[in-house]
Amino acid sequence: MNVKESFIKNTAQAYSGERGCVCGCLGNYYLADTPKGAANIKRITNKIFSLINEQASSIKAQEKIDVDLWEHGVSVTDNRPKNGRTFILYFEDK
Repeated sequence: MNVKESFIKNTAQAYSGERGCVCGCLGNYYLADTPKGAANIKRITNKIFSLINEQASSIKAQEKIDVDLWEHGVSVTDNRPKNGRTFILYFEDK
């Protein structure tokens, strides 16, 4: 299993919304235990990996894309004016 598949498998909840806001008022939370939630977790994971790859390959993107990784999740914020979104995966506690 690769890292992306592991992220998808171990995610309990995901968030996609306006940058800087994670309260849910400017975005949506998705639970892994519903078909719609599972599909959105895959979409959010793909977006996170796309932004991480972009940040790693572009000096300009390094200044505009923030990546945070901790024991129970990963967060990526695209701070560019046109793209401005935050994507978060919350991993299951094991």
